[in-house]
Amino acid sequence: MSPFSAGINLSIGWQFSGGVQLLEGLSLAVGVALARALEEFGVPDVRLKWPNDVWCRGRKLAGVLLELSGDLTDRCGVVVGIGLNVGLRGDSAAAIDQPWIDLHSVRPGIDRNRLAAAMLNRLLPLLRSYTEPGPERGFSAYRDAWLALDQFAGRPVRLQSASREWCGTAAGVDSSGALILDMDGERKLFHGGEVSLREDGE
Repeated sequence: MSPFSAGINLSIGWQFSGGVQLLEGLSLAVGVALARALEEFGVPDVRLKWPNDVWCRGRKLAGVLLELSGDLTDRCGVVVGIGLNVGLRGDSAAAIDQPWIDLHSVRPGIDRNRLAAAMLNRLLPLLRSYTEPGPERGFSAYRDAWLALDQFAGRPVRLQSASREWCGTAAGVDSSGALILDMDGERKLFHGGEVSLREDGE
């Protein structure tokens, strides 16, 4: 849902060398960058939900969508798409089929242009440095920050794909950004895709 002037909706295109494997965990790192931008404006209770949502007070505030193209081993590109709720209202708000929140509900008066600039000030350096050589390359530089903001850490969850379902306890993410699910004492990894994460019993 994107009514006129009711949100911030932007996309950033970026080119990389070295193949798409270097972009593992990028959507999670983008979530960290957005959380830090929101913190600059005093937005309270910002958390992250695997693999690509920003939450506030237990509801969705923003989402991230990545579109990859190019060579799996050489030159590739990514478009980072972001949608953030600023002031949803009326019929548009009623049509949303999941728990949501907007900035006007928790921190009214934030200027959209200033917030968009703060988001870009965080995102552009992230994209510039994400594939640079070094021990802190890629998601490893953002993992600790993501874990500190994990909405579902230590809680029972249900993970769904189009045809399967897994239940367990959320145990954070690994160095590549894969979800760690504790299932009857055995830890299993789940990578991004068409999946949803819900608290057990929802």
